[in-house]
Amino acid sequence: IATRISCASANVDAQALHEADIQCASGDVVVKHVGYAEIVVASGSIHLEHFKRAEVTQASGDLIASNGDNAHVTGASGDAALRDIQSVIVSVASGSVLAEQCDSASISTASGDVSAIVTESAEIRTASGDIRAEFQSEPTLLDMKSHSGSITVTLPASSSIAVDARTTSGRIRVVGIDLENIESGRRVLRGSHAGGEVPAKLKTVSGD
Repeated sequence: IATRISCASANVDAQALHEADIQCASGDVVVKHVGYAEIVVASGSIHLEHFKRAEVTQASGDLIASNGDNAHVTGASGDAALRDIQSVIVSVASGSVLAEQCDSASISTASGDVSAIVTESAEIRTASGDIRAEFQSEPTLLDMKSHSGSITVTLPASSSIAVDARTTSGRIRVVGIDLENIESGRRVLRGSHAGGEVPAKLKTVSGD
């Protein structure tokens, strides 16, 4: 049975629920220890922790989420910080995104920096902002693109990776491995490490 909470202007504190359906026009929302949470906030911050699955829609405000299985976040304006979540999908128009200790992360932002520490996969897009990604184990998916911003990727030394990096005037850095079989041109760098089993796609147009 879902617990439904609707408010025009008030703070919400919901805990220990099987399902939570929260819609708030204005106010801060705290949700803890839930199975499934659907949260819609027009203006206000969201603090979410200890959950199985969450669907979050936020027009304006910051988000903090931690200790969950799956999180799907859509935002217009505000920063998002997600920690210790197995799978995160984040799409924001304006704001920085931090994803730490996640298995997989799919992140897109129109304006804002993205920082991710993951164990398996990362797919990151930003129109304007820098991308930093650190893999704690050998990646299964690595795909990153920034129209205006630099890209820095840190990989374990044992990673079997094939790098395809393309840039017009931006900076791309791959840290932690030494590339072999290098093919380089004015705007392209290709190389592999430890057999090159997993393709790594990195592209930036401009950036420091």
